[in-house]
Amino acid sequence: MRPPPSWAESFTAGKDDANDLQLKDGFVSARHVKVTRREGRFFVVDHASTNGTWVGNARIYEAEVPMYTTLRVGESELTLEPQGAGEKRGGSFQGIIGDDPSMRQLAELVERVAPSSAAVAIFGESGTGKELVARAVHQRSPRAEKPFIPINCAAISKELIESELFGHEKGAFTNAVTARAGAFEEAHGGTLFLDEIGELPLDLQAKLLRALESGEIKRVGASRPLNVDVRIVAATNRDLMLDARQGRFREDLFYRLCVIPLNLPPLRSRRADIPQLVEHFLRAFSPKGQTVRIQPDAMQKLEAHRWKGNVRELKNVVHRALLLRKGPHIETGDIVFDVAPVMQANVLGEDGKPNWVPGTTMDQMIAAFEKAVVEVALEQLGGNRERVVKELGVSRSTLFKKMKEWGLTNEDKE
Repeated sequence: MRPPPSWAESFTAGKDDANDLQLKDGFVSARHVKVTRREGRFFVVDHASTNGTWVGNARIYEAEVPMYTTLRVGESELTLEPQGAGEKRGGSFQGIIGDDPSMRQLAELVERVAPSSAAVAIFGESGTGKELVARAVHQRSPRAEKPFIPINCAAISKELIESELFGHEKGAFTNAVTARAGAFEEAHGGTLFLDEIGELPLDLQAKLLRALESGEIKRVGASRPLNVDVRIVAATNRDLMLDARQGRFREDLFYRLCVIPLNLPPLRSRRADIPQLVEHFLRAFSPKGQTVRIQPDAMQKLEAHRWKGNVRELKNVVHRALLLRKGPHIETGDIVFDVAPVMQANVLGEDGKPNWVPGTTMDQMIAAFEKAVVEVALEQLGGNRERVVKELGVSRSTLFKKMKEWGLTNEDKE
């Protein structure tokens, strides 16, 4: 049997060894079917085979089908996909690393939903890899050869975000000296990734909803709309449903974006993946020609950390350890975590004054401060609660009771 050709070419499949893909199947004809790929879609022509070429329960003679379609030829099945698709070695899927059941389930879900054009909403804490998942959805879709355009809605000013998304005409506003296509036009035929979608101003949410429902956009300053073919993948670390209920996000847009929700687990809930991620970052950041290993106690320190910054924080800590090490191994002392100051818990402002809000009682402020101190102590002591008890000088029972009230106990036991 000759190896199948590059998937960018047409090929024939059948029982005869003259085919590009020889099938040893008694129910397949000598020259059964021809498949030709054009711009992410496949044209299938059945060569008057005896038993036919089938997609599901439909017999096809000549048809255009999308990527990831499964053809039934005799007793054989042919799935049309890019080279390398379906490979998941060493717990890696489209650059997403992890063998935890939650990550395997995520990979399987991406495989199932990618071939459609339905909107996808990715939910997860900062640093969990939402853009990686968005790119995986794009790469596993029939749009893989078309553009993938990422837009961070939180990084663009309210005055410019409409132009960034929809484009503008010459003279539409000050400094608009030339016409410019927006992200929707640039992503035509492909995927538009809207990161931090919860930060999009309410007035633009209405225009985004219209674009999703009608496939039409209008440049700033334009009189006529344009038709675009774009798949939307949105991401956020916020609770969009709560925002919608409280009027901070349009409820109709929420449901339009959440046709397919994907939830990314935090790193602390899949600690078994940490060694694999560490090895990946060591290979990525080690000096060329050098192999750097991490000592077991250093790895244990990483596994005990609470990782509020998730995979992004782990990446930074490993990179820092590579720079701080004194030899060919990373020791425990080389592991330095990011310290979260108490003010990040919204207890103290940048000026050092309490962030008091009218209606907040003294007891509530003291409880918030206590929680912030314990969180910082847990961060710096690698989640070791016994050491936190000793360092803070509080009773073990009191601390554990408060941690349970604050919801910190379960995370530390994961």
